[in-house]
Amino acid sequence: MILAQEKDSLTLLKNNRTNYKKIAPYIIPTTLLVYGASSLYVDGVRNIDYQFQKKISASQPNFSSNIDSYTQYLPAATIVGLELLGVKGKNHNKDKIFIFALSFAMYNGIVRIQKNVHARLRPDESEFNSFPSGHTTTAFATAELLNQEYKNTQPWVGYLGYVVASGTGIMRMYNNKHWFSDVVMGAGVGIVSTKLAYLIYPSVKRIFTCKSKKESNFSLVPNYQNGNYGLSLNGRF
Repeated sequence: MILAQEKDSLTLLKNNRTNYKKIAPYIIPTTLLVYGASSLYVDGVRNIDYQFQKKISASQPNFSSNIDSYTQYLPAATIVGLELLGVKGKNHNKDKIFIFALSFAMYNGIVRIQKNVHARLRPDESEFNSFPSGHTTTAFATAELLNQEYKNTQPWVGYLGYVVASGTGIMRMYNNKHWFSDVVMGAGVGIVSTKLAYLIYPSVKRIFTCKSKKESNFSLVPNYQNGNYGLSLNGRF
């Protein structure tokens, strides 16, 4: 009886650890999403935005830099650079491209919808599309891509990607373009989008490959229209 109870306890403990490992990667990004969303409805959280921006404006009233327009793409550029140097990631290049395309489709759609629905005024009062920060979303989405590809072989690369992404978000606040909660929400959206992309990609890949013997040719092409960047997936089944 006692041995059976101990065995059941060990099995329960093992299952709990397994379940925790499955949800652990989503705890931080979910927290970021909850905090960012709460700024839309909770006055106390929104007041933190005003306090942050007040302190930044007081310490750096004339600050202006466009470096954040470039650092948002630095994690993605790092992946390309590592591949050119022969440092291979977890997936082949074609797989990485499709995973990024999935992530991009998700976070770009979320950001566009949120900006239109909430129409939050930017700190510099230039536009009503502050929430969430698109620059920060892109930076954290590609930083998570970098982390996923190299965390088992070069973990420092993923950490560096997150440092750069965080710096991008901070720069958006110092440039008076985004509130703190805009940046936090952008980080959460970016990380979750890439994590979900890795989660669903195996199923998506099976649809386009092994299940059919028909010839399939696909191309992923960047496009630019009316001031917006995007990706076009063209294929023949």
